[in-house]
Amino acid sequence: MSERLQFVIMAGFAVLCFGFGYLTAFIVTRNKWRDEMIERRIARYDWHTGKWEWCAPPIFETNKKQ
Repeated sequence: MSERLQFVIMAGFAVLCFGFGYLTAFIVTRNKWRDEMIERRIARYDWHTGKWEWCAPPIFETNKKQ
């Protein structure tokens, strides 16, 4: 096998591995970000429409006077 063919095969494999790693990292980051937005009650999923809804974050009053 020539050196050029070996280089092309290795470069193609490297690009494939990099692309797979990049895609995996993107999906994991997106899921973590989405879960955080749901936890903060900024986003929620509407099961009727199948879409994500964005709303204003809830305001919690911590200094209530009685």
